[in-house]
Amino acid sequence: MARNAKLLAAYFDEDELAEEVNHSVRTLRGWRRDGKGPPFVRIGRRAFYRKNGVLEWLRLKEKEAVDA
Repeated sequence: MARNAKLLAAYFDEDELAEEVNHSVRTLRGWRRDGKGPPFVRIGRRAFYRKNGVLEWLRLKEKEAVDA
């Protein structure tokens, strides 16, 4: 697994992102199902979120809140 650590350093796994955004893994799964969450990639059965992709998703959410 140490080899993958470097490769996946730019990504959050599901548990890490849930902690970062203070939501449950179940919520993240719902967002993925509904197409509402940040972009993700699947490697096998696991979902990973590129950190820059999450930041961009948050910026877009911020803009939506301002425009509302």
